[in-house]
Amino acid sequence: IWSLQGFNVSSQEEENRLRALVQQSDRAYASRDAVRAAQLLSEAQKIAPQHPLVLNSAAMRALDAGNGPQAVELLQRALASEERNPAIWVNLASAWRLLQRPEDEAQAIERALALEPRHPSFFSPEAVRRMSWKICAPISSMLAVPSRIWPQLMSMSSSSLRYIGVLVASLIVGAGLE
Repeated sequence: IWSLQGFNVSSQEEENRLRALVQQSDRAYASRDAVRAAQLLSEAQKIAPQHPLVLNSAAMRALDAGNGPQAVELLQRALASEERNPAIWVNLASAWRLLQRPEDEAQAIERALALEPRHPSFFSPEAVRRMSWKICAPISSMLAVPSRIWPQLMSMSSSSLRYIGVLVASLIVGAGLE
């Protein structure tokens, strides 16, 4: 999904090095070696500072640190050149969630779903935990009062409906009701 064309990466060797640096940085970060992770990401930024892979990785660090505005800014920069990457849209949804902006979160989720309806992050238990009250409240009210179902469903986009279906299925599986 990640393309290095147009990001001042002159050779296949540099491309491979950039990818390796970001992957190593992400692994070091996951292993709680923040110093090594920062060093590796800094090296990647020297090669291609505006590359979506680099921006996405930096955004995930900002998101993890609770810096939603920085994460949004980095992810929007990544999307400016890689708008067809569903992973970036999913990460942007998480950033909007952190900032408690459910409408923006829903739009980012819809964009990700439009690009890749079967994106793995939509099927994980984490997807259920990331649901905003803005999505859950209408579902519960629709289920409680069946006469409200059709008008509300008809006003939702097909991407939102698919996402809601995945979430409801996850809730059913999670509750052991399947």
